[in-house]
Amino acid sequence: MGSSSLLPAQVSIVIIGAGPTGLALACTLLNKGVPPTSVLIIERESINQKQARMYQSRAIGIAARTLECMAESIDDSSSPTPVRPIKSSLPVNSLDANESIKSTVQTILNRSQIVERMEIRERGREKPLLISELSLLKDETRYPFMTLCPQASTESIIESRFHTLGGTLYREWSLESFDNVDERSIGDSFEIKVVNPTGTIAKVKTKILVGADGGRSKTRAGTSLEFVGYTYPDTLVLGDVKFKSIDWFMGPSGFQVTQYVGSSGMLLFIPLPDGLIRIIADDDHKRVVEAATMKELRAGGNSEDRKVPTEEELQSIVRARGPILAPEDDRNTITSVTWASRFHIAHRIVPTFAKGPVCLIGDAAHVHSPAGGQGMNTGIQDAISLGLVLSEYFQLNSILNPSASQSLTQKLWVWSTKRHATASNVLASANFLTRTRSLRNPILVWIRRQFWAILSFFPSLMKRQMRQLMGLNYR
Repeated sequence: MGSSSLLPAQVSIVIIGAGPTGLALACTLLNKGVPPTSVLIIERESINQKQARMYQSRAIGIAARTLECMAESIDDSSSPTPVRPIKSSLPVNSLDANESIKSTVQTILNRSQIVERMEIRERGREKPLLISELSLLKDETRYPFMTLCPQASTESIIESRFHTLGGTLYREWSLESFDNVDERSIGDSFEIKVVNPTGTIAKVKTKILVGADGGRSKTRAGTSLEFVGYTYPDTLVLGDVKFKSIDWFMGPSGFQVTQYVGSSGMLLFIPLPDGLIRIIADDDHKRVVEAATMKELRAGGNSEDRKVPTEEELQSIVRARGPILAPEDDRNTITSVTWASRFHIAHRIVPTFAKGPVCLIGDAAHVHSPAGGQGMNTGIQDAISLGLVLSEYFQLNSILNPSASQSLTQKLWVWSTKRHATASNVLASANFLTRTRSLRNPILVWIRRQFWAILSFFPSLMKRQMRQLMGLNYR
């Protein structure tokens, strides 16, 4: 679905980028009463390009708080309360492109791998260092589990909801430039220019511009806001694979997330739908960063390395860092690799999420290590919270009187302040997890082991950690 036709000449809100974050904002606006004709969302990627990357799972974890926000603000209020499916998940790509969706949450749950238990183990030790039972949160949320669904599937589901709400996604358009907004009052129209692959320039008048265009955001570049932070010196290796058997690392209650730590490095196993297992490991080798990759890193976001890990390399990591099996036991043999990547990770955030009538959400505003799985979750929550603010002012018409303009200016400042604080906490947590998980110094490894042992004796501290993981600390 999508359109490459001529764009409207004037709207109230323009959204740059139609990933899960941009689409979540568009859905919130329409679901809360903003007319579809008042919202323009553009995406540089063609439908064929989108289909070609469907095998890349990318962000996979959807936290409880994100599901709560989607159910409250994106989904039809008349739809049944989402429930965890009893049967195994539907194929992730089974969604009909023209399917009408009332509940994104239920549709996602039906196509996800649900996990309630996470373990941290040390290679060669029988007993786990730390066990996290997410079911302990059952009194705090309807979703006391981690929902694991490939990003491409999540994105398609939210896009279908957007079309159900009457929206049109304009593909093969990207932001070229926009008027200087430094002295512009919120509510005044200003012009943006967008371009398609043929070089055609379209001009659109808008009152609000939202950048959901990723770590190398052109919207952010147009505001001249600094993307403050750094790039980690190490790289991570990722692979979505199938094993000869999966029972060798399953927990007592079935599928679980398991992390192995040791002197040879970190290895994480995450079960996905359709029998896939995501493996993530810190890279064994310090690598010289290619000039093109370094240019991307300096532009802001996480960046894929050109040297993709081979099946043999992934297999070697699994056997060196995963559970120790008997020599004749070949259950951990990788039989296929659906997607593999080696990537550099950044840790950056803008000083403010709103500069006049221009707002930044998701990776355009903050990027961090995937540790903790909060990247896409934080972006979707940025989007929904912004949509709730904007929908108050653009439901009936696009004209803001001076009083409404002043009120919206104040509310955007409050929104930006709160989201910046939340994202800063997420970045700090991801940084802590990244650095503690990758320790190899024997003394620091011993200290980490004692910390996890102590943590397991204090249920209140364990619950606090799980609330953070599930996003419930940010209500």
